[in-house]
Amino acid sequence: MVNLDIRLKAVYDLAEKCDTFLDVGSDHGYLPLHLIKNNIINKAVVSDINEGPLFNAKENFELYKMRDKAKFILTGGLRDIETRDIDAVSICGMGGELIISILEEDKTKAKGFDYLILQPMNSVNLVRKYLYENGYTIVKEDLVKDRHHFYNILKVIPKKDNREFDEIFFDLGYELFKEGNENFIEFIDYKIRVNKKIIENCKSKNSENAKRAKEKAVDYINRLEGVKKDYESKRCNRVY
Repeated sequence: MVNLDIRLKAVYDLAEKCDTFLDVGSDHGYLPLHLIKNNIINKAVVSDINEGPLFNAKENFELYKMRDKAKFILTGGLRDIETRDIDAVSICGMGGELIISILEEDKTKAKGFDYLILQPMNSVNLVRKYLYENGYTIVKEDLVKDRHHFYNILKVIPKKDNREFDEIFFDLGYELFKEGNENFIEFIDYKIRVNKKIIENCKSKNSENAKRAKEKAVDYINRLEGVKKDYESKRCNRVY
């Protein structure tokens, strides 16, 4: 069986035992195949909005003689899927705003899962903010790096989060800060570099927009440095 890449392995690691698992935007079906093979789930519902990837997933399930373990649905998001008997869902490998629209399109279905695993390819800050404001709690996070790309993976339950924390953690991930992650400091340093470039690019410009962008970047770097210092002060007590 094809090995999971770093990103999908991190998604796999956040899954917990259940009967039926829905993989939205499954592509080749590798994630549910591995979950079934290792007895983490019994059955899968595999969906994709495009016929090609869904056909590939069917072929892979047939190749590994697991076709009877899965149902395949050509659809986008949670549309056309009867979720009553589905325990958990993964929505991965797509933009953060698309993930939000999927959760928003059918709130009743989205709130009916025991847990959700979300892996936005961008706009993770918007996803975290949406979850916090719409009755979800991020119970676990992972941050992995594959070559030059960072990937955030969020494990979520449909329960209101009553914790209070600085809004910067919509960008950085409060669970990553609290529990520790081997890539967290490098991720902060990456964001600092990005904002230093913004400052450098604004130096030769005299517009009000450039001035505001520079001030915003300076403020954000200061806040990032503060989080980094606080995190490192606790780091000696963490074991990965």
